[in-house]
Amino acid sequence: MFVIVAGGGKLGGQLARNLLDEKHEVVVLEASAGKAQFLEDELGSTVIPHDASEGRWLLDAGIARADLLIAVTGHDEDNIIICQLGEALSDGRARTIARINNPKNSDTFRTLGIEAIVNATDLVMTMIERDVSLPVVHLLRLRNAGLELVEMHVAEGSAAAGATTAELALPDQGGRISVILRHGQAVLPAPTTRLEVGDAVILVAQTEFTDALRRQFAAPAIV
Repeated sequence: MFVIVAGGGKLGGQLARNLLDEKHEVVVLEASAGKAQFLEDELGSTVIPHDASEGRWLLDAGIARADLLIAVTGHDEDNIIICQLGEALSDGRARTIARINNPKNSDTFRTLGIEAIVNATDLVMTMIERDVSLPVVHLLRLRNAGLELVEMHVAEGSAAAGATTAELALPDQGGRISVILRHGQAVLPAPTTRLEVGDAVILVAQTEFTDALRRQFAAPAIV
């Protein structure tokens, strides 16, 4: 896959490193000469020291054949412009992902047709939820669809512990298990798959039923 990363800060730089490690073709556009030079010293000619919000530099980076454009600058306005330019200059070929620094701009991004949005606030909250071991970690929110991708852990004594996915009947409660993470391995659930204490379960859940679903995986309350 050919990916253009617009913005070579900490996030953009790490994305580029990860993508290169996965053997993808990557070009990074960074307007700051200092940041661009720092990345170029590490990553080589994959870095272009110019502003991605100028169409000529997106063209120079190869947007016409790009599979994915990721705009992760520190400015929402620039990320919007970059994604719109990328879609136009690639004739709709390139998928677009944009970083949002201000959650209030989410609706604007969606109205303009940007395919995927990375909300910086949501990313921070997900990190906090993991660090403090909350019972529900919100991985992704699809607000317009009223759905969330959440991670829950099977607690000892919970209704889920020892039950099969069929016995829990989660679809009737607004949720569906996508994958079970057990001892570092991903398990694709079947109706007869029995959940174990300590399993991390990734569910697609209707937002309004998230709390009810959580109770299936939580330890019983102490009276």
